Amino acid sequence: MIPSGGQISFDEIAQKTGLQKGAVRRLLRHAMAMHILREPEPEMVAHTRISKFLTIPYINGWVNFESKDTWPATTRVNIQGSFTLEKRIGIS
Repeated sequence: MIPSGGQISFDEIAQKTGLQKGAVRRLLRHAMAMHILREPEPEMVAHTRISKFLTIPYINGWVNFESKDTWPATTRVNIQGSFTLEKRIGIS
């Protein structure tokens, strides 16, 4: 959506996604705070080296897998209750 060598406005992103401009601005400014995107001029969004890297198809596929499959599974693992050292060696 963001042109590789250019920029796009918050308004254009809101129109293309169907989201409210305020929500788009808030979400993208969080990414800007983490240096994933940048705001080269007021109300405009552009890539950084990090966001360009994330557009590589195999990197993007890995990110999607990790966020949609791996992360939800890791939140369901009960590490402390099931795998304590005492239980492994049979000490109560």
